[in-house]
Order: sequence, then structure tokens, then C-alpha cells
Amino acid sequence: MTNEEPIYLLDQITPKAGQAEAFLKAYMERYAPNAKSRGLKHEFTWVAPPMWLDNQPNTLFIVWSVKGAGAWWAMEHSARRDPAIIEWWREADMMIESRRRSFASNVSDIASLTDV
Repeated sequence: MTNEEPIYLLDQITPKAGQAEAFLKAYMERYAPNAKSRGLKHEFTWVAPPMWLDNQPNTLFIVWSVKGAGAWWAMEHSARRDPAIIEWWREADMMIESRRRSFASNVSDIASLTDV
């Protein structure tokens, strides 16, 4: 183990009905470049159900990864102090019904990730 095992960030975002496609476009144009500059790697974007809905909300699952606990802490610390990120979420909240961020790793990586 290298202590650089990936930590995954799952953004589960439910935009308001009919706004998922527009929200995702804005997220990828405005939020994603900043996330990448903080060391995050975009892994997947999923939409449920797998079609754009007009009269009901879609849920977006956007998965990022970062290498190791040290990089995770650095990314978290810089994000909390970045006015551009704070402003992005303030503006984006008008399009969002709910959002949640979870962090996960492979079970086999827990020992390395907690040995900091």
C-alpha cells in the first residue's frame, strides 16, 4: 500500500424538475475546472433515470477521485476557503432540490488511508 489509494467523492445532486441537463452543463463548465485544479479526477457522471425529464427531477451522480488521505485533506481545506466555490454553490442552489456529498474507498485500502 502506498497511502495514495484513491478516495472517491460522490456528488448526488437532484436538480429541480426539468433543470438537470442545464445544471450538469453549468457544473461541468464552472465547478469541474476548479475541482480538477484542486487535484480531483473526474471518474463518472450518471443520470437517473437514464433520460432527461421535464416534469420530474433527475438525480445526477458525479464521481470524483483523489489520491490518498493527504490529497483529500488538502482538497477539502482549499475548497472551504475558495470564494469561487462558495459563490458557485450559492448560485447553483437556486437550481437544486437536494444535494449530498459522500466519501468512500475500497475496503482493502482502509488500513493505508487511516495510517497518516
